[in-house]
Formats: sequence, structure tokens, C-alpha cells
Amino acid sequence: MSAFAGLDVGTTSSKAVVYGEDGTVLGTGRAPMTWDVGPHGTQTGADVLSRSAFDAMSAAVEAAGVPVRAVGVTSMGESGVLTDAHERPLTPVIAWHDERDGDEVADLAEHLGAEAFGGIAGKPLRGQFSLTKHRWLLEHEPES
Repeated sequence: MSAFAGLDVGTTSSKAVVYGEDGTVLGTGRAPMTWDVGPHGTQTGADVLSRSAFDAMSAAVEAAGVPVRAVGVTSMGESGVLTDAHERPLTPVIAWHDERDGDEVADLAEHLGAEAFGGIAGKPLRGQFSLTKHRWLLEHEPES
């Protein structure tokens, strides 16, 4: 039997489900996602984020009891992490809803313009996206 899985890496938890070829749910899994709230805002470690996703998927696959052929991954908010050439995390993962990047959003609006940004990125200019979080990291954590 072939099975397929879906994984949602969310702000509060990661959720996974394994489906059979006929769409029957064969197994589900859920794992909490934890964030640290500090002086700069809300962030977590890349290992914490990946562990949440892995634990949810592992629980779903174990419950299903069959091999999974493919996995689709989704997430509501965008959070990214900068890595070195060996894919080791250099910085924390800043939560999509963290507002520390207000100056970076304003800088893009001033130098590029909100309309131009939207035309290029296909998204409105706001601090919800990894671009401005990464710009903040480069300014405040230059070793990254």
C-alpha cells in the first residue's frame, strides 16, 4: 500500500497526517512548537523547529504503520533561518509575527517603495516575511 503525508509546521504546533491511496486517514501526529520571548522579540532555535516537525511526522507514520512515498509541507506564517555553507544554523529562527524588523520594513518602503516591492515579491510590504527578519539579523548580528 502506498501512503502520502501532509505536514503543517505551525506557530503553536506541527501537525501531520498520513493518507492511503484512497484518501483514508491512516495516522496522525502532533508536536508542540516552543518559542522564546526575549528582549528583541520572539524566536526559537532551528533545531527546535525541525524537532517539532520531525516528531509530528514520526508519530503520524508510526500510527499509519505503512511506508510513506511523499510528503507535502506547508506553513501559515513564514519563518526562515540563515545557515552556513554546511547548512548549520547561524542565527535563531525569528517568528513571522515578531515585530523587531520595523526599521527594515521602513527602509524598503523608502528606498524601493511598497508598490514596487509588491510587484517584485508578489506580496505586500510588511514585516511578516523572512526578508526583513534576515535584514534585521544582518544589521544586529553581523557575524551571521
